[in-house]
Amino acid sequence: MKAVTTTGAKVRSSASMSGPVVRVRDAGTRVRVVSQEGNWRRVADPSGES
Repeated sequence: MKAVTTTGAKVRSSASMSGPVVRVRDAGTRVRVVSQEGNWRRVADPSGES
């Protein structure tokens, strides 16, 4: 599934608010949803990073 961030999004290393932020994506960034765990999504960006 593809998605576009509607607000800035913090990409975390784990599905937890306490997980370290590994990068921040700006509003409008296109990402690919790889999987879902509860309300959390694992995403990959166009560069292929997860």
